Amino acid sequence: MVVRKRKPNKEDSSMFIYNNKTIFNKITQVISGSSLDKITKKYQGDFRSQHFDTHSHVYSMLSF
Repeated sequence: MVVRKRKPNKEDSSMFIYNNKTIFNKITQVISGSSLDKITKKYQGDFRSQHFDTHSHVYSMLSF
C-alpha cells in the first residue's frame, strides 16, 4: 500500500494557524473584552480592590 502525501493548500494552513492556540488562550479570548467588563461594573466586582482586580482573579482561577 502506497501512502501519498498531498500538498497543503491555503485552507489547511489557515486552519492550522487558528487551531495552534492553547486552550487557555481560547478561553481567555472568549471571557476577555466587554463581557467581563460589563459583569464587573454591574456587580461592582472591583469595589475596594487595590491590587488584585477581577480580571486577574478570573485568569488565576482558570490557570488551576
